[in-house]
Amino acid sequence: MSLRHRNLSEVWQHLEGRHDVANIVKEIIGQHSIDSALEEDVSRNTEESVRTIIWLKAIFDLQRCYLSGIATGVAECPPYVASSLLPAELLFSTILYLINIKTNLFSSQTTLMTREFTRPRHILAQTILSGLRLLLLRKETVAANDKRRLRNAINAAWRDDRLHGVERFIVSDVFAEILNSLNETSNEDLYQRERTNANLPTYAAGLVGFSRAAPFYS
Repeated sequence: MSLRHRNLSEVWQHLEGRHDVANIVKEIIGQHSIDSALEEDVSRNTEESVRTIIWLKAIFDLQRCYLSGIATGVAECPPYVASSLLPAELLFSTILYLINIKTNLFSSQTTLMTREFTRPRHILAQTILSGLRLLLLRKETVAANDKRRLRNAINAAWRDDRLHGVERFIVSDVFAEILNSLNETSNEDLYQRERTNANLPTYAAGLVGFSRAAPFYS
């Protein structure tokens, strides 16, 4: 196992099953707000912001694991899983905070600069995507005003950017599709049959089942 993967696994082990994840998120955002206000060096500010973004992405990704295989989202979660989930309002405000980081730190000018800004921008876009996917997986109704706030914030943050490659696809296509899918119960689930046939386990049942994989290796 590489050092990077080992570090990631340690982060997940530290976070998994904790019931105070909401406090952790608030502390991460609070510390970043203070550091950003005090730090005048752009490079240092970018470095600290990327660290914050990666922590939030790890939390979002783990939260999505909790909801894996659950067709009705939060409503069907066992109590001990539900207690580890972020409150919906905190998830929403955290996504908006990440979009605000894009506005303040990665202006349209950074799309024309060197690679030092390329990777942080990609990480930020992927983190916001993970948050939006988590919002979708919860299968809770999002108020029309909140949905509009998300769309307006994303449009404003990337309005003047000359997007390319992965970032362009995420921002212009995937973000829009997820926002369109929120609250749309009439949307056809194109992969429902495949998921049913795969008999995907839930987080509570254990995401990795070696007995399930055995036939593929026999």
